[in-house]
Amino acid sequence: MSKPQYLGGIGTTNVVPISPLYDFSKMKESDKSDIRSYCYQKEFLDLITQMFDYDFGEIETMDTWLLEQILTNIGVVGFCMIDDMLCYGTVSLSGKINKDGIPSQATIFFFNGESYSGTIGEDIVLMWNNKTHTPELKASQFSEVMSECDNSIMACVYNSRPYMAIVAKSQKLIKSIRTILKQWRDGKPQIITGEDTIQGIVHPEKEEVKAINLSDPTIMDKIQYLSKLHDDVLRRGLTYYGIPINSSGKMAQLNDKEIDGYETYSKIYPNNRLFERQKAINQMNELFGISATVDFGLAFKNCSYMELPEDGEIEDEEVPDDIERKDDDNEI
Repeated sequence: MSKPQYLGGIGTTNVVPISPLYDFSKMKESDKSDIRSYCYQKEFLDLITQMFDYDFGEIETMDTWLLEQILTNIGVVGFCMIDDMLCYGTVSLSGKINKDGIPSQATIFFFNGESYSGTIGEDIVLMWNNKTHTPELKASQFSEVMSECDNSIMACVYNSRPYMAIVAKSQKLIKSIRTILKQWRDGKPQIITGEDTIQGIVHPEKEEVKAINLSDPTIMDKIQYLSKLHDDVLRRGLTYYGIPINSSGKMAQLNDKEIDGYETYSKIYPNNRLFERQKAINQMNELFGISATVDFGLAFKNCSYMELPEDGEIEDEEVPDDIERKDDDNEI
């Protein structure tokens, strides 16, 4: 039996190496910033596309993840019925503008290259991402700030490494310094030959050897502030999209009313998006004779307005375990 082949001498044969296309350590520094931003945008996309749960009954042609991806990145999806099959795709609007400011005609482009044109409200139903009819602009904004935080953290890590550049004026001195650097880990005294070299070390005023410090190890202290900023931006993004996080990384104390405010604020935009989807679903049910529904997904059930606290009060079971509840006049 042949011996197992190891990857770099470490690991087992069932380890699958990372593709060079996705290995962050092998990417160019100029590309890493874009990759960091893309990863955060993907993270928010994965979060946002799980916000709603669709039920189209017996219709099996609906890929709801793709539907949500179009709404998130483009802002609108067009639906039509072709040969008793519900179809959807990206939209191009045209024709006269109605009283709501929306053109009366639309063309739906499908992913197989075909298209369908018709009248909005008669042949086609539009589903908008939100009431302002825009894609998810905030997700891109949060992603940019978080990726810049990571870039700054990595810059601090690189610049905190002790790094000294040695300046030598002669080849003999360069050779001697290289000999020292190769053996300095032994911790043993070294003998250097060459009168000029010894003279330069004993009499530094001759300026034969200069050292330039190109790093600042104390900059590591700044990473904690960058990390806190990263967490604050992430908390803002999650709260905006319906997942309020009020207790992690607290820099200031919060009272009950402030926490209630976060709970209420986190429900506003998710319900904005749900309203537009329910509006389009109702139009499809009436126009196409189907029975479809949409509601918050499992992870976003608490976004419903039915879950809002009354009169600024929060029940005991809704209080996070790591927050001690006190009266409104007291601080947490």
